[in-house]
Amino acid sequence: MSFFYLALYNKACLFVSKGEKEKSVDYLNKAFKLDPSLKEYAKTDPDLKGIL
Repeated sequence: MSFFYLALYNKACLFVSKGEKEKSVDYLNKAFKLDPSLKEYAKTDPDLKGIL
């Protein structure tokens, strides 16, 4: 089982913390394509507050 989607999700969190929202959204979209269930989790993730 690949956890590549988690790496993409974590990169999105990293970029949003650095103020790079455009890169963050790009990585989130890639992660969501691999695991659509992440969308629900992301809605409650404080690291992504203000981006979704």
